[in-house]
Amino acid sequence: MAYGVNLIAMGQEVNAIAQSGSEPFPRFREIATELDSRYGSDRWLLGFADHWGTLNGYTHSGLEQLGRRFRRDGNISPTHGPESIALYR
Repeated sequence: MAYGVNLIAMGQEVNAIAQSGSEPFPRFREIATELDSRYGSDRWLLGFADHWGTLNGYTHSGLEQLGRRFRRDGNISPTHGPESIALYR
């Protein structure tokens, strides 16, 4: 079975995304398993599968990201502490 975007996508899958915004792919764990096999990465990508929900929460306006938009007093403001900012230096 072929799916994913890098190394394993079929032309029709890429077209489905581009033309209709559909998502013709299986769950991330299945994609990571196949990519690990194709890249020979010794389950490195599969390690992200256990944290996929949380990673999406930081990326796609989930609770993890929203939680960093409110101060303790309830006002809206970025609340990224020095430990988070230091990761990007």
